[in-house]
Amino acid sequence: LEEQKDAELDAIQEKIDALEEEQEAMEENVDSQIEALEKQRDEQEKYWDDQIDAIKNANEELEENMKLQQLQEALAKAKSQKVKVFKNGEFVYAEDEEAISEAEQELADYEMELAVQKQIEELEKLKEEALDSIDKQIEDLENYRDQQKENYEQQLKDLQDYYDKVETEYEERIDQYHQWLEQFEDMLEASSKRHA
Repeated sequence: LEEQKDAELDAIQEKIDALEEEQEAMEENVDSQIEALEKQRDEQEKYWDDQIDAIKNANEELEENMKLQQLQEALAKAKSQKVKVFKNGEFVYAEDEEAISEAEQELADYEMELAVQKQIEELEKLKEEALDSIDKQIEDLENYRDQQKENYEQQLKDLQDYYDKVETEYEERIDQYHQWLEQFEDMLEASSKRHA
């Protein structure tokens, strides 16, 4: 009976050990997937940040070149501009080319600024979507890992409870067997005393 108890308890313990190993392997697998996704997320973030920075840098350089060009044009205009023109015996005012030029330049600058801002916003949106997708995958894996961990823990608890129950039942049976054996020995002893 002791051997039967030990054999059954050993079998249950082997199941517990195997389940614990399976749980550990699952957790390591999920953790490595999470780690890989976090690395991918960091790479995506760097990629999108680099794209945005490149556009911002190009825009800054363009603005500097435009400002320089505007200053050069203003200098050339100042050197060549005529204020009043005397034509056909009278002073004639020509179109205010400066005002027209300034308005056209302001419009072009504004349109360029809007286009760059729109491009940056689109890249930021794509970056956010990429990072959100990775964050969601990480969250899903963490939830899966937690659910699996709870499942393994419940199975381990159930097996341990079963182990304890089997051990208790065997101990009770062994105690009953010892009590019966003692009673039988007492009866044999009493019987042998009566016949002696």
